[in-house]
Amino acid sequence: MVERLSYCRRCVGHVIDIGPRLGRLPTWFNEGLAEFVAHAKVSRREWVEGTPSRHWGLVLRRYELGDLPLLVFLQQDHEAFMANAQVNYALSWALVDFLLTGDESNRAFFDDLWKILEGDIDPGTAMAEAMEGRDLAALEVAFRGHLKAIQARLAWAFRSSLCQRVAREDLI
Repeated sequence: MVERLSYCRRCVGHVIDIGPRLGRLPTWFNEGLAEFVAHAKVSRREWVEGTPSRHWGLVLRRYELGDLPLLVFLQQDHEAFMANAQVNYALSWALVDFLLTGDESNRAFFDDLWKILEGDIDPGTAMAEAMEGRDLAALEVAFRGHLKAIQARLAWAFRSSLCQRVAREDLI
């Protein structure tokens, strides 16, 4: 049931938020935003963004950007993205999470890219425009830090849920 609800939210993310631009977005942006919406949740009648995706977190635990520079990831075309889809979906979700829940400069990058994509512009040109004047090295360092924080947060959540499960089983 939870997986179906997540899938529905993901579809809504594609159709409502970015539907008019579909096909003209960088794949990481399109899929990352849809995954971000899919993993948001309602808690105490409030929409909570930045909810860690356990599935993508597990993928990220096994993989980091490694030798793939952030700029290369950002400029991948659809075919290159899909060639390593599982990792790229996880990184896309994490990158959108980083941009939307991070500091003001991260959000400014997201907002600038969104505004540029509203025009009739190809994704590569939009990315180049959005990155103009930005310190990409600093962005990459901060994003790698965000990946490590996600991994640590999910590792803690996993250990916590495992301890709760063991405690319940011991009580039975």
